[in-house]
Amino acid sequence: MYGVCSGDALRLGVLVGRVAVGAAVVVSVCRGRVKCLEMRRVLLVVSLLWFVEKAIGVMRFKRASRVLLGNGEAVVAPTMEICVALYCRRVIDGDTIQVARFGTREPLVTIRLVGVDTPETWGVRLPEAFGPSATEFTAAAVGGQVLVAAVQPQAKLDKYQRTLAYVHVLGSDESLNAALLKAGLAVADFRFAHPAMEAYHLLEREAAIAGLGLWSVHPPPVPGWRRARPLPLQGPD
Repeated sequence: MYGVCSGDALRLGVLVGRVAVGAAVVVSVCRGRVKCLEMRRVLLVVSLLWFVEKAIGVMRFKRASRVLLGNGEAVVAPTMEICVALYCRRVIDGDTIQVARFGTREPLVTIRLVGVDTPETWGVRLPEAFGPSATEFTAAAVGGQVLVAAVQPQAKLDKYQRTLAYVHVLGSDESLNAALLKAGLAVADFRFAHPAMEAYHLLEREAAIAGLGLWSVHPPPVPGWRRARPLPLQGPD
């Protein structure tokens, strides 16, 4: 993902190395190699805090590598390139965000949520029905959060050169992609294959039956490409 993902394995190695160095400093302080008692205490506290911070970083990385397991999207885990420590700089619309990595000056990367399509609010004269709701939903979900993105290495970009990804808030087993479908604020996108396609079709159908979001009106305001395909049965008005 333009350098956002490719260095994660190296960064994990560096992180583990720093934890080891921190542990060595703590041991040295405890063994009395630093003679001044007050300095020993200061170094001990600083070293312990530093050690804890790096240990948490390792645990977060491991958690991120497993974040797709345990739900209907588990099928994507074995083939995905995991990108961690991202934050959202801009929400373009419900299914498109721009992200950067914490602590770097890397250029922003535009992510298109794979497998879902929300009503447009950007690049159109008037926002489409439920478009603002989808955008607000995404902004509320990713605002101030550490994000994890999972990218298919064999199909990284769409025709607009946006990175296709499943996006999670760190620690959450449910992707933003799936959450939009559950809320009825997106339709399942069948225009290109992806590992969670069948699961997303089921989520779309459940939202339609429940009459949520864009499925709460008849006919539903789905994109033009979607009208050519069978729509799920909607619940009563």
